[in-house]
Amino acid sequence: MSYSANLKATLSLTEVVDDGIKVAELYGFLHSAGTISLSAGTIKLILLCDSAAVSRRYFAIIKDIFGLTPLLGVKKGTAFSRGNRYMLQFTTSEEAMELLSFYNIYDLFENRLNDEIDLSFINTVETRQAYQRGIFLGCGHMSDPTKTYHLTMNIGNLVRAEQIRALLEHDDIAMKVSKRQEHISLSLKDRDGIATFLAYIGAHKAMLDFESLLTVKDFRNDTVRIINSETANIDKTANTAARQIEAIQCVLEAAGPQALNAKLTEAARLRMAYPELPLSALCKLFKPPIGKSAAYKRYLQIEKIAADIS
Repeated sequence: MSYSANLKATLSLTEVVDDGIKVAELYGFLHSAGTISLSAGTIKLILLCDSAAVSRRYFAIIKDIFGLTPLLGVKKGTAFSRGNRYMLQFTTSEEAMELLSFYNIYDLFENRLNDEIDLSFINTVETRQAYQRGIFLGCGHMSDPTKTYHLTMNIGNLVRAEQIRALLEHDDIAMKVSKRQEHISLSLKDRDGIATFLAYIGAHKAMLDFESLLTVKDFRNDTVRIINSETANIDKTANTAARQIEAIQCVLEAAGPQALNAKLTEAARLRMAYPELPLSALCKLFKPPIGKSAAYKRYLQIEKIAADIS
């Protein structure tokens, strides 16, 4: 099971007692998973999602609030869409009209559908959170955070997508509306924003797991960064020491020890004795100890003498 499927299955277990919260959440699910068709005065409503747990949740809510029992069905995956799709289908036009009229999605007198969100159902923080939970369970997807940070909700309606974005912004959650050909979606690609959204819709366990995973990932990245830095420093020290030793050997073989004064002789002796030490550690072995700048200048002088001889 994918990360997103696991998240939805866990979120589907969220217990809701208050009927107003249930109504708001079902409203979000209708707006994200509902397919509505009007024909010759009749109306058909199908709620389609990618999770069996989600479809069972809303079957229970519909039965509890409205006393309706839609048919539960499964659409098998195809070569283009491997995952199964789970349906809640209303058997009569009257049942569909009852539900849609309640939410002012369908105007019975004018026989038309309304795309705009009725804010009377989501006029508190709690109902807005429930509404967004319904949206996510109906059309949301979250990538495995071990690979990338990406949470999307494929709305399919630009007007509604902008309204949902504004509702989230009202509660300090910034989502971006994207439009690619006929696909309209809301998305989050930053880790802090995703964690905030998960907590907002009530996915507290997922949020804590997400934060824990990020902590481990950060620790691993920091460790790799430190190791790489230390390895680079070791390589730099080794290359510098090798260059200095080569210059010292060149001077001693071509011109002899007399080519170096007392300070340079001490520097040459210490480098030959301790080829593995970085300059900062080597400085402390001089008598008296000297600074890195002074030591660097001495070895630079030896390299210049070697270059002049060769």
